[in-house]
Amino acid sequence: MIYELDYAVNEPLTLELALKIISTPLTWLPALAYFATFGYELAIDANLANVLLSLYKSKTFGQTEAGYIASIFGLLNIFARPLGGHFGDLVYRKWGVLGKKYLLIFFGVSQGLLSLGLGIYIDSHHHPSLAVVVVLLIVLAMASEAANGVNFSLVPHCNPCSNGFMSGIVGGMGGVGGIVYTMVFRFQPVPIGKAFWISGIIATAINLLISVIRVPLRLV
Repeated sequence: MIYELDYAVNEPLTLELALKIISTPLTWLPALAYFATFGYELAIDANLANVLLSLYKSKTFGQTEAGYIASIFGLLNIFARPLGGHFGDLVYRKWGVLGKKYLLIFFGVSQGLLSLGLGIYIDSHHHPSLAVVVVLLIVLAMASEAANGVNFSLVPHCNPCSNGFMSGIVGGMGGVGGIVYTMVFRFQPVPIGKAFWISGIIATAINLLISVIRVPLRLV
């Protein structure tokens, strides 16, 4: 295990320090996790209304109704992201940084499995229930957005010598993830559930991969 003091001392960012941070595995724990969770959220926000419209378009269900339902995914950030950060604080008190790491991975894997399940459900039903899809989307949003909250409670423990640069890397990787997931939805539009289960596999694989990265422990 790696041990470090439980406070940050920022150092002037130099090329040498930047390269050191980029080449440190710990940097990529929150960065890749954010790629998987926030990137997914960006793609869902951009595509969900069209997906719902494709599934349920009728005289009583049009673009407006699809947009209202799709907006729930993003609005849950108001609740789920702070809750994730709070959970991160709670586990930190008992299990330290390691607790935050595994909580992050738990939510990330949950997102992946829920997306996989949603995609399979949609593709295995000729007329998937709107109620079931909405419930799955709400639970999926809670997992994804709670993971984002846990992530930023973990970031200050990763390369605390340069919190700003570290936060920038993590945020940037979230944007890259959004591009990748959006490409999945763009190039795998049919069957409709396919993009969801492909995205679920990506998220699950990334979170399992980063689970081997060691984290610092606070001194008590």
